[in-house]
Order: sequence, then C-alpha cells, then structure tokens
Amino acid sequence: MALVHALLGQWMPTLGASLGRRKVGKVILHGQSRRAYAFEVHHAQAGDGLSDVPAVYIYARNQALAAGSGPGFTIGFIGRTDNMGQRAGEHERLGHFAGHAFDSLLILRVEHEPIRIDVERDLIEHHRPALNELLRGYQGNVHS
Repeated sequence: MALVHALLGQWMPTLGASLGRRKVGKVILHGQSRRAYAFEVHHAQAGDGLSDVPAVYIYARNQALAAGSGPGFTIGFIGRTDNMGQRAGEHERLGHFAGHAFDSLLILRVEHEPIRIDVERDLIEHHRPALNELLRGYQGNVHS
C-alpha cells in the first residue's frame, strides 16, 4: 500500500464534530497532476453516518497513531460515491477491508460526478493503492 507523508503543516487537527461523530482533522493529499486536495479525516467507522454525502473517499491507516511513526497515512483504497453512508455499508457487508486494520476514512466532498471521477483517477494514478487493484473485478459496483 502507498505511504503518504503529510507535512506537519498540512496535518490540521480540528475539534469540530461531523454529523454526530468526531472529525479527527484534515490532511492535504496530492494527485498525479500535483493538484492538492484537502480531505476531512474521520474514524474508519464514521462512513455509515455520512448518508447522502457525495465524495471521493480513502480508507487508510494513520501512521501518526502507530508508536514511533511520523505523520502520514498508508492508503489502502480510493473510491468515489454519491452516498458515502451507503457505500461504507456495502464495503462492510462484503468484507472488502477485513483484516486490513484501516482506522481512518478520508473524505473529500464533491457534488459533481465528473469532478469525482477526475479526482479519483488523479489520486489512484499517483498513489496506486493495492486494494484498488485487488478489487478491480468489483469496480462496476464500487462506484455509484
């Protein structure tokens, strides 16, 4: 899985809540195009509470939570959806991420599908997450 290091200045903890669940912070990730995207950082289980949220999303492990690690994320999967709550439930039901110990869900809220497609493609090209390759046969159902 790709390891993404967030510079200390790019990791911005927040104290706000997100739809009844604590939002951990924000992180800036770059795509192949070098465009920067500001993702909300949530606990991995927060996805089901984000109904009707159109987004590009990333399941990841937060390296800052691991003992002795610097800030950053190990990216496991990048996807897009028009309903994050529904998509998170589907991933859970099908066991896509079982055993991968993802503790973070990164969310970039994007209303328009063509933009979600472009951002998702840009991020996948740059980070090449392993689970995107493994779930390639499921791609028809991964995206809304």
